[in-house]
Amino acid sequence: MPSETFVWQWEEAFQKHGFFDGDNPQHNEEVGEFLQTLGYSYLICSSIHNSCISCLSRAGVEIDFPDDSDPEDIRTIFPKDVLDALDKQFPTISI
Repeated sequence: MPSETFVWQWEEAFQKHGFFDGDNPQHNEEVGEFLQTLGYSYLICSSIHNSCISCLSRAGVEIDFPDDSDPEDIRTIFPKDVLDALDKQFPTISI
């Protein structure tokens, strides 16, 4: 029986064209729910075929992610402890 392997990175949850532009399974809620355990709230923006986390907030500070964010842009937004937690929770995963 044929099978497919999807590889994803947590940064894709913040990209309008992440998860192969919405063609692969999306993990926005999974990443968002983990960020809630770190004290963040999140907002998911949806388009016709894809969605992404467009805004985070914590302690009254909002972080907006531009539509054209690339993974390195996204990584510069988070403090090191949050990056480390995300990288530990979501290493590059194959499903």
